[in-house]
Amino acid sequence: MAKGKWGKALALGGLLSLGIWLLWQMGLALLAVRSVLPGSALLPGQWAGAFLAAFVGSRFAARRGGLGTLVAALAAAAVFAGMAALLGFLMFGELGFSGQGLGALAGMGLGGLAAGLLPLGGKRRKKATGRKGRR
Repeated sequence: MAKGKWGKALALGGLLSLGIWLLWQMGLALLAVRSVLPGSALLPGQWAGAFLAAFVGSRFAARRGGLGTLVAALAAAAVFAGMAALLGFLMFGELGFSGQGLGALAGMGLGGLAAGLLPLGGKRRKKATGRKGRR
């Protein structure tokens, strides 16, 4: 994306994170209903899903944002956290931050931070040899 399209990249990164996180939640619910996953493992699984979703969405935004890598990744993680909070407010009619919610929020922030600190690893260019016509 062009340098002026950073808002679209952040919104798409947040939506991608939200979609991954919702799919992760549905998978955890299915595993819990089928008794494959014990109830004590649901909370760490939700935190891991928040981290993974924020990481993927933040990497997407960092590659396409035109901002700095760390700034774009953290901004996309903040957009994801805001969308998740808005979704929770629309579903339950209130916002309550208990230990479980703060753990998911920390997972979102750490996922964005990890995505911003890792190098993007773009295309590597070959060095010129200095002589024309030589391979």
